Amino acid sequence: MKTRLLIILVITGMIIFIMPNQFADARCAPNPDWSLAPCYDEQISSIPTDKDKSTWAKYYDYKGAEFMESK
Repeated sequence: MKTRLLIILVITGMIIFIMPNQFADARCAPNPDWSLAPCYDEQISSIPTDKDKSTWAKYYDYKGAEFMESK
């Protein structure tokens, strides 16, 4: 009984220790369409900010209004 409890406690402790230490290391993929595409490694929110809009405005100018609005 004590052995079983000890095993459960050790496994639980290992799970609690390992779980918060997981991370993802994602890098931006190269953009063959536009080499100057902005890359945000850490995006806090999916809501675009004014900085995001101004950065991607260059892409809008690069592709043209007709192309962008057709999408």
